[in-house]
Amino acid sequence: MDWDGIELSWDYGAEGINDDDILDIQLFAVEMVYIPQGAFFVGGAFGSESGKFYTHPTTSNPFHITSESVINVGSTNGYLNYNTLGTH
Repeated sequence: MDWDGIELSWDYGAEGINDDDILDIQLFAVEMVYIPQGAFFVGGAFGSESGKFYTHPTTSNPFHITSESVINVGSTNGYLNYNTLGTH
């Protein structure tokens, strides 16, 4: 995203900050993705491509997320895993 020209308005006087005070102001942003309610899959089903999520041990089986429960990650059957350059 490129938000040129965005402005921030702050009533700093309401917080006891004077016009001649020296401040160090930092702005941080977190990229968010909207995920609609309901079950969904992460990963792919194309075989041996690298850089994807899958259900261990079959790299062609995407991982099914069905709730907000804890997701087990690792090299145990049925757990979420990630395929990186030659590592399964």
